[in-house]
Amino acid sequence: LRNLPRPEPSLLRCATSKRALAEVCEAEGLPIPRRLSLELGIDFSRHAVIVRPEVTLRGKTGIRRVQESAELAGAIAEAERASGNGRAELAEWIPGADISILARLNAGEATVLALWDEWVATLPDGSIAGLGVGMPSTFSADQPEIRRCLSLVAKTFKNSQAIIILSLRVSDAGEAFIIEIHLGLGGDDIADHLLPTALEGFNAFDALLEPSAAPTHRAATSPQPCAMIRSSSNAWRCVTAESAMQLHQLVAATAPHDWDLPEALAHLPRAEDSCLVSGRVFRTTKFRTAEH
Repeated sequence: LRNLPRPEPSLLRCATSKRALAEVCEAEGLPIPRRLSLELGIDFSRHAVIVRPEVTLRGKTGIRRVQESAELAGAIAEAERASGNGRAELAEWIPGADISILARLNAGEATVLALWDEWVATLPDGSIAGLGVGMPSTFSADQPEIRRCLSLVAKTFKNSQAIIILSLRVSDAGEAFIIEIHLGLGGDDIADHLLPTALEGFNAFDALLEPSAAPTHRAATSPQPCAMIRSSSNAWRCVTAESAMQLHQLVAATAPHDWDLPEALAHLPRAEDSCLVSGRVFRTTKFRTAEH
């Protein structure tokens, strides 16, 4: 039983509450987007605001980018309704891209098991929609800012032996900010389909129940190009491709022109262009109903 997950109480709190995570990060010097409050005032001429449920119940529900003061009250009310504790969290919007790192924490050290991109779109009304997740990432776990975040998290929760997913926002300037920490392997599609398809030899059961063991799958730096994306029927599907660029093309083709996409996808053809990548390139391995 010594290898079973043992997350410390503070890690459990941070995995369920964005406020708890923000407070720990501020106390320990971990980088997070600057928290905002109505009491101190918000200067929309300097930056937009991200409004989120303090306790997430369902995907991207209740998350909104706000660029004008007139929109703020409605966004806060929406986030409060979607929050598990009825409260919203406000922070500075960081233009950039989203990634997630699957890692083992053990005695203050972190071992990277996988790294993937989170393709997130901003709709015209400011709401957020997940387009999918995929590997290989456009980033590397060895990049100094990303490695620093992971190292700080491991040291902060040095009494934990656990598998986590660390979600980061990487700014256009290359700075990494902690957004969320999840315990475990994420949703079933990631553990059951994305990771086993992208990483030869990956076993979700072994990774979860033996968090101090050495990785058995091949290096996360050379994954099979693979993604979980939405189909036209609003279902998740797992696809593989010959290259990361082909995956990017397929993801971009699912998004309307008026959606704001990450830089890696923004220049590629959208849904209305009718330029979907040839179906012969992709192999669909799994379908399921999609949720925002």
